[in-house]
Amino acid sequence: PTSAPAEAAACRAAWAARLAELSRTLRQRVELIVFQLDADVEVHRVFEEIADREKALKTLWNFAIPGMQVSACDLIRNLMMSYVKDESEQARLHVDYWLEMERHATGGSGKSFDLESFFMAFLHSVGFSVGIRPELYAGFRAWLKAVVAEVDSADSAAVGGTIERALQLCLAEAKKWEAHIHTRVPPA
Repeated sequence: PTSAPAEAAACRAAWAARLAELSRTLRQRVELIVFQLDADVEVHRVFEEIADREKALKTLWNFAIPGMQVSACDLIRNLMMSYVKDESEQARLHVDYWLEMERHATGGSGKSFDLESFFMAFLHSVGFSVGIRPELYAGFRAWLKAVVAEVDSADSAAVGGTIERALQLCLAEAKKWEAHIHTRVPPA
């Protein structure tokens, strides 16, 4: 039988080897990108520019090492949250409304295609129809701009309340969408 100190030393050595391997992997495969923005630059604009560049470079895409593509839904989420200046409030809205809406709108699949389909139907229901998926973000941005234009943009509480009501509307519509699209009646 081995002694407790020997087992502890072997365990430490095993963990040290694992951590060394993790460290090597992180150094080789992870890049940290820092965005330093001027005070007047809205963070969602950075993501819009990245998505535009991604579309332009799609023909050069290396499918052997694919990355995560930015979907219109990611841009929509970032746009909505960018109106709310308090990060803890953004987190609350994301958990209380966005994630729940996403679950209902996708029927639990979490697929961006399903969420985009919901948003296209949602925009149609509020009078901002878009014909094709590439127009989705622009259509949503136009709708949200019209919604936010109804309050004083200098009043962050009013803007935050407007965004919360917009998320509540999206969630209510997502629940209807789920009941209509994702609920299947079993065969008799």
